[in-house]
Amino acid sequence: MSYTILTSQVRPYSITTLREHTRVSTNDFDSELRRSWYAATSDIEKRAGILLRQCTVRGDLLGSPDGYVFPVGPVTNLAGITMTNQETGAVLTQGRTGDYIVDMTNQNPTIRVMNRSSFSNRNVPFSIEFDAGYDSQNILDDIEIAALELAAHHFENRESTSPFQVYKVPSSVWSILASYGTAKI
Repeated sequence: MSYTILTSQVRPYSITTLREHTRVSTNDFDSELRRSWYAATSDIEKRAGILLRQCTVRGDLLGSPDGYVFPVGPVTNLAGITMTNQETGAVLTQGRTGDYIVDMTNQNPTIRVMNRSSFSNRNVPFSIEFDAGYDSQNILDDIEIAALELAAHHFENRESTSPFQVYKVPSSVWSILASYGTAKI
């Protein structure tokens, strides 16, 4: 399933926290720290499927009676999910007696098909709109640490590199994020 971010908030950002984490005591490098933070959070969002800001997301998919895994998360407003048949414009219904339900029993929520006839043709395009992502108040500490470590890595290794100068991303970044993401890291 491909997806597009329709609306989003600014990624949470604290220059004080970045300075403390990178042991920078002045504001001389604030613009470099900011760019490193945005690069790190963008990298995490793309690789792990974890949105570090609240977003409205639209996913495009083809019919399948097997259900779907959300491409990014965490999904934040289950009641606000809208699934539409793009051929007919019909909005599908959520609930045990409807077309689908959101199954929250797995680590990554999935759409579970209840009415198989609604999804039987694998060539029918559907769209799904949903709210996802952390807000600045509820980012888990280990995800924030992973983002800070990756931002520090980008900041400390921002000069040009050559084939003889390679800097490895700290392995803790991807091991922390692996337990949260929808994508393989």
